[in-house]
Amino acid sequence: MRQLRWYLAPMAVAVVGLAILVYGAMQINTLLKSFETAATDNSTWRLSQMEVDLLKFEQELLHAKQDGGSDLELDRIRTAGNIFLSRLDLIRQMVGPQVTSQNVTAPGRGVTAQWVEIQHIYGTTAAMLDADNATLRESIPKLQAEINLAAPHVRQFALGMLMSLVAQAEAGRKDLTAVIWKSGIGSLLVIVLLIAESWLLIGLMERLKLRTEASERNRMTLLRMVDASLDAMIVTDRNGVITSFNPAAEAMFGYEAAEANGKFVWDVIVPTRLRATADFRIGGFGGGDRMPLTSSERTVLPAMRKDGSEFPVEAAIVPGRGDGGEPIFFSFLRDVSERMQIERNLKDARDAALRSEEAKTRFLAVVSHEMRTPLNGLVAALDLLIQTTKTTVRQARFLGIARESGTLALEHVDELLEVIRLSHGRGNTGDLLDFGLKEVLSGVTEQSGPLAAENGDKIVLDAPGIWLFGNRRLFLRVVRNLVGNAIKFTRSGLIRIRATVTREGESLVVRVEVSDTGIGIPAADQERIFDDFETLDSSYRRTVQGSGLGLGIAKRAVEHMGGEIGVHSLPGVGSTFWFTAVMAPGHPKTLPAPGAAEPGDEDLGKGAARALCVLVVEDNATNRIVLREMLEYLGHAVTEATNGQEAIDRACERQFDIIFMDVSMPVLDGVSATREIRDRGLADDTPIIGLTAFVDPSEVEKFHEAGMQTVLSKPLRLDALRDFLRDFARGHPADPSRDEMQRPGDAEEEVIDRSTISELRSVLGPDLFDKSRDRFLAEIRDFLDQIAAATERADTGEVAAVAHRGAGSSGAFGATQLWLVMQSIVADARAGNLPQVREGQKAATRALERVERLMANGHG
Repeated sequence: MRQLRWYLAPMAVAVVGLAILVYGAMQINTLLKSFETAATDNSTWRLSQMEVDLLKFEQELLHAKQDGGSDLELDRIRTAGNIFLSRLDLIRQMVGPQVTSQNVTAPGRGVTAQWVEIQHIYGTTAAMLDADNATLRESIPKLQAEINLAAPHVRQFALGMLMSLVAQAEAGRKDLTAVIWKSGIGSLLVIVLLIAESWLLIGLMERLKLRTEASERNRMTLLRMVDASLDAMIVTDRNGVITSFNPAAEAMFGYEAAEANGKFVWDVIVPTRLRATADFRIGGFGGGDRMPLTSSERTVLPAMRKDGSEFPVEAAIVPGRGDGGEPIFFSFLRDVSERMQIERNLKDARDAALRSEEAKTRFLAVVSHEMRTPLNGLVAALDLLIQTTKTTVRQARFLGIARESGTLALEHVDELLEVIRLSHGRGNTGDLLDFGLKEVLSGVTEQSGPLAAENGDKIVLDAPGIWLFGNRRLFLRVVRNLVGNAIKFTRSGLIRIRATVTREGESLVVRVEVSDTGIGIPAADQERIFDDFETLDSSYRRTVQGSGLGLGIAKRAVEHMGGEIGVHSLPGVGSTFWFTAVMAPGHPKTLPAPGAAEPGDEDLGKGAARALCVLVVEDNATNRIVLREMLEYLGHAVTEATNGQEAIDRACERQFDIIFMDVSMPVLDGVSATREIRDRGLADDTPIIGLTAFVDPSEVEKFHEAGMQTVLSKPLRLDALRDFLRDFARGHPADPSRDEMQRPGDAEEEVIDRSTISELRSVLGPDLFDKSRDRFLAEIRDFLDQIAAATERADTGEVAAVAHRGAGSSGAFGATQLWLVMQSIVADARAGNLPQVREGQKAATRALERVERLMANGHG
């Protein structure tokens, strides 16, 4: 548009200049024509001749009067008179309108009156001349008198008209001069404008030349860029005929440009299998009047090389115009086969990593299951032995050491699984309770007091008496962790617990600080201490033991409570650990008086006034025996069932006060059995407590939906079982599934765990142990037969289920190596890897033979 304005301006100047010249020429031509008419008519001569004709007429009248008026004289009078009258007629035709309209110049003003007189004389004279000779002869004197009267009028009229004509001629000359001047000025202006226009055109031509050169340079640069481009570029017309094929396209598709040009684009680069598809057009070319579908966004499409091999390309098609304005299309193509292969590799690597992570999680969970099973027997048997038998001082000391070791092992497993549980971000709405801030912190102080006293430490508490509603379990765990750390690293010092509460909107933000006067922490280590498995002293000489998970668990727990955690410390001076937690205002509860028995205690200890009727559903004989022994020691009546179907049958026979339901069992699992019992209304008011040593925390909700009251994690300790039943009697049992959902740590690769077998022997007694051992070995042989049969059917689900049961039995009986092999079979079966399952069967058979050989030699 801007260039068009530059071209329109010179054209407008030229048109205006031409119009000015034409107008001036027309005016000059008009004036010249007016001058030509005056010359032709010879008006001046006629006016002069009029007076001459009058004199001639007057002379003829004098001659006729002197000669007596002969006929000849009369004819001559008539001739002279007619000439004069004819002259008047010509003059009347020439100046009559001017005279009558007073359209004469200033010098000729007043001729109208003269002309009127002349016209009067004209009429009188004409009448006399037309009479016969006699009348004319008589009228000669009268005619002479009329002529004498007319002579001055004729003279004055002629003079006036001559002066008027001269004035008009002068005015015409002036007009002509003015027009000529104007025309000259206009011509000069036009010449100037034409010169300016010429200069402008020259400038425009120069600019056009420069622009053309720049355009040519740009075109050449673009061509070089297209030739050097790593992307293939194909130019086609609206019908999809190739008009340009750059070198990258030649290298990508294997065609020379000369081969590709003139062919349809889909015949060159589209796979043969897709050419017959009616709707397929590379870029959407349809031919004829159909416009291609274009998009500047890249789309991955299949393409084909000259040799017929297919590969993926990333294509973008944009429209344009050719030299003649016809539509053309630019297709930019990029070979993405390598990138897509990398993406596939990355996806496969990610999937493999996820599978590996899932397998490790399953492995940890299974190991936890099997670790906690023998620990269950160990700790429970020790509890029963310490509380139900008389021992010597030396035996009591050894039993205490064993019980403490088992408890420590369980604590390490608990810490590891708490990290995994918190890392999965599972919900914790079941842990939201009303609790008193000062009461909770006072409890921690009282529990930690004896241990602090051993180190010569003193604990001081400063907390407001306010009630909160929030996750009491996580809050208590963090406080215990920080106080325990302070006691570990402080000797003969002071430990201060300080809590403050501030309101933010409708929420309460609790800040707890645990300060000590211990060894302190270097600044460089204050960030990493919150990492998992991180201890500041990792040498073999370290004096403080721990897994390094405590602060990692605390950090995750604080994040679950919507808060933050940190530390301020100076080496040799001490440390202050702090954390915040977002809570809601709580409602106070009535607490029992100090020393008073809590409700339900009288019914839940040994020798209770009312025993509970308990149904224990457990397929593992060892676990079933241990749980039955603990419940009977607590004074309750126990009925056993070995699978879910038996549990339904027992529930049909009688009503139980509480049902302990194992989750994983043959015939019918615990979840299905619970759902069946609830659906049939067999135990509407009976709590069903799930038992499991391994479960993904995401499955807990499924257990609750099936009808389980809560889920307990194995192994069950006597004290924990007593506390659970006490809380159950109060009507608000805790949900140990959220505290004790465990995933295992590592296990030694030994054939058998002699300590586990020894502890089982002491709990069960020699006879029951021998029977259980023989049943275990037979059970494992049967499991291996079932696994072999399921493998032949490629039933990986059955393989995993049977191997899982075999792993449970192996772990409970201390067959460590067999347990590891069974776990590998479970993992391989779930991954669908049947060849590895077959290798696992062989390894399991060898492990079973070793177990049988060792037990035959007296190790079992």
